[in-house]
Amino acid sequence: IGEVVMVDQSPLARTPRSTPILYLGLYDRVRELFAAQPEAMSQGLTASAFSFNSGSGRCERCSGTGFEKIEMQFLSDLYVRCAECEGKRFQPHVLKIKLHGKSIHDVLELTVSQAIQFFAQIGEEKTLSDPLDVLDEVGLGYLRLGQPLNTLSGGESQRLKLVRHLAESKTADDVEGNGDGARGNLFIFDEPTTGLHFDDVAMLLQVFQRLVECGNSIIVIEHNLEVIKSADWIVDLGPEAGDDGGEVVGVGTPEQIAKIDNSHTGRFLRNVIPSGKASPARTEGPRKSARKFERSFAYAQDDSEEFARAAETAPRFRINGTNGAIGIHGAREHNLKNIDVTIPRDQMVVITGLSGSGKKDRDDFSTVCRRMRGSSSSNWRSRMSILSPVCRQAWRSSNASLVAEANRRSRP
Repeated sequence: IGEVVMVDQSPLARTPRSTPILYLGLYDRVRELFAAQPEAMSQGLTASAFSFNSGSGRCERCSGTGFEKIEMQFLSDLYVRCAECEGKRFQPHVLKIKLHGKSIHDVLELTVSQAIQFFAQIGEEKTLSDPLDVLDEVGLGYLRLGQPLNTLSGGESQRLKLVRHLAESKTADDVEGNGDGARGNLFIFDEPTTGLHFDDVAMLLQVFQRLVECGNSIIVIEHNLEVIKSADWIVDLGPEAGDDGGEVVGVGTPEQIAKIDNSHTGRFLRNVIPSGKASPARTEGPRKSARKFERSFAYAQDDSEEFARAAETAPRFRINGTNGAIGIHGAREHNLKNIDVTIPRDQMVVITGLSGSGKKDRDDFSTVCRRMRGSSSSNWRSRMSILSPVCRQAWRSSNASLVAEANRRSRP
């Protein structure tokens, strides 16, 4: 084993300085391409001038981040677009340097899928397009090259961590081949599907398979049946929890574990592994479940069951009644597109969607919601009063039209 790697969903960065192209180690080559342009050479601009983390070419006001930080009293820090460079990170004379018609800002604004085509057209397929292609293959082709890593969701961060290892494994295979001397890494995951959508789980399994094909080993601690049934080998511990556990109930393939009577995992695996097929762990089809297994993942997957469709009826609640609701207006953090959401109180509310769709961006409003929980006032000024004076002024300056509309609505 070459290295033991623990992979989780923790954020890759806390500030806007780190980006996907920096994380993959590809930005140095991009800076060299811009520094080699005749216009850059005539002005004496070196590769360091095209760095937004250091050098003389970055914006002096925001120091190359493209954002200015506003410290909140009890919420997460707020980042607003720099008024001088307008989020472009660089000074005007640097932005005038073009690489095949694109400035350094234009290149950083490209999505991964667009960048693969662009770099291939300028002859950088091996150095830039091929490493970025791994990102596209794991479903992250929509990320921008210069997108701050602190805006990524847990699922996106987890896949991006794996992409770097995939790229390193691919490079090692190209150099050394797949001989007996090649050593793969051991990856350890602790419940990697936590918070992921079903489609994201399927994408994660594809990444796992890619890692194994590159000669790596994977250990996953997981309860998700979709992951368990896709494993090559299972170690089932139990039979119960606490003092009644701590023993090996069974080891083997998913088909073998499903035949163990005293294995709780095996009982549920029987409902997702059709019997009598050569490769049941990779097959899909209608799943039938017994009444005693109606809480299982397979039961929730079966649209023919009545209870699995119970949540299709939208909940009824009264906004201005005794039940009340929490209102979120004009949410635009990260991926959110200026949305309005009404969340009923005293009920279980599920926010779902693919990784990166904006679910956890609403967490920034959780503290506000708690402060508003007991408030009966509908005046928008009472909602703004919980913010600091600096934040209120910044919000009013950047949302003048919303303030005017709120004033209009608040008049009797």
